[in-house]
Amino acid sequence: MILTFVDTSGVQSYIFGSNRLRENIGASYLVKCATGPWAETAAVTASHGKARTLYAGGGNFAVCFDTQPEADAFERELTRKAILEAPGLNLIVAHEPFDFAADSMAKTVFPAIQKRIDGMKRTRVRTSPALGYGITRACRSTGLAAVGFRPEPGSKRLIEASAEVLAKENAADNADDDLKDKFVAREYSFPKDLDKLGRTIEEQSYIAIVHADGNAMGKQLQKIADHYPKPDQNDAYLDALKKFSDAVNDAGIAAMKRTISDLVDAVTTPEGGCAGIYYSERLQIKLVREGHGAQHREYLPLRPLVYGGDDITFVCDGRVGISLATLYLKYFEEETNQPERKALIGDQLTACAGIAIVKSHHPFARAYAMAGELCKSAKEFRKKTDRPLGSCLDWHFGLSGLSSAIKEIRDTEYTVSAGSLHQRPVSLVPSTQRYRSWKEVEATTRHFQMDVDWSEKRNKMKALREELRGGAEAVAKFRILYQLKKELAPDNPQDGWDKAQCTLFDAIELADIFIQVPLP
Repeated sequence: MILTFVDTSGVQSYIFGSNRLRENIGASYLVKCATGPWAETAAVTASHGKARTLYAGGGNFAVCFDTQPEADAFERELTRKAILEAPGLNLIVAHEPFDFAADSMAKTVFPAIQKRIDGMKRTRVRTSPALGYGITRACRSTGLAAVGFRPEPGSKRLIEASAEVLAKENAADNADDDLKDKFVAREYSFPKDLDKLGRTIEEQSYIAIVHADGNAMGKQLQKIADHYPKPDQNDAYLDALKKFSDAVNDAGIAAMKRTISDLVDAVTTPEGGCAGIYYSERLQIKLVREGHGAQHREYLPLRPLVYGGDDITFVCDGRVGISLATLYLKYFEEETNQPERKALIGDQLTACAGIAIVKSHHPFARAYAMAGELCKSAKEFRKKTDRPLGSCLDWHFGLSGLSSAIKEIRDTEYTVSAGSLHQRPVSLVPSTQRYRSWKEVEATTRHFQMDVDWSEKRNKMKALREELRGGAEAVAKFRILYQLKKELAPDNPQDGWDKAQCTLFDAIELADIFIQVPLP
């Protein structure tokens, strides 16, 4: 038999390389098609329905064929489809011959093909696409030779587009159908333009890119492999592997559904009201509305881009990014702990999330890379703690750009002689490091937002933020200047410092932008 594995190379740059949300949406959908329905159709065609699909999704596809000619036919069919309908998408296809009766799928075959895929990625010959000749016109998005036209956002003009961009543009509409099949947003629509994510009138617009990834997934898969090490357990192993993947995928979709449902409840107002999320005149999201009468539509301030399995990415209004990320992490834990799923998954799963908050027209690829780096930071924090933690998160406001790595930014902008100004990353559950839990940060943020001594005196709050840079002594002088006799924030040290850890800086930074969902 032949085990065939399909992987995607450079998928992050393919999906997030454009600043146009519509192109990101279409690219994500094309990746889903290439490692989902297109691959499944090619497998059926090549084997006349005899192939056994083992896994599909997350940018990968695994299938077993009886013969090498069938595997070769599958590769030709799938790559031809991708070249024609998803220009620019790079697929890597590897084949591993094995004896189903004598070789262990768990211990021999899957490790061998993964090693083969890794080697192909390292040694793959990278090609540069032709940029055109002097008589051609360049695509506005990619710089490649234009082969057609697409509408320019906000106008009726048509502008030049490459084959890759046109494929993504066309796929974006199909992606809407797939999104509606999985997530119900009641009367609201999902935006295909960053400017439709919502904003406060006459204020700068910010978006949040949220990337979440499951924790210790490799260990869970290894446990399954260890449980079925023998060749005569191959069928049982493949069955367990598929059930595990399906259960994790269902849990991720269910968690996203619940997150969207909470957001819909937050923006829905009584009939006759204006849809949006309101905390105050300063903190509000007004939904973008198009059309009139029965034909009008209102857009949710959120758009899922990559979803399913333990890996999810969505973009939303910057002010609800952290709140929606915490909801998703909480629901992912709960959904994987459902009895029917836990029996297939084994242990309850957790995840970590990175949230990059940037101006709406900041380079999308750079912001996504920062979200991925923040997610990795949260995972490292989780591993280093004294006791096992559940889900963790990390965030960053890239309001002046993201030109450096997160560690470099924090070493230069968030470290002072007194210690660390920030508490990030934080855990969803209480930590042995008390002030490094989201519950503590959120409670302190809400205090600065709601307490009239702070919420109505923003200059005073900003002054405190600057004095925190000077350590406990500078804060003591601030208290005398403003004649403050009570604590700066409940359950926090009088001077805002816990040894070398500032406990207030993150909350003050969040106070001007954080909107909680669901509404308190």
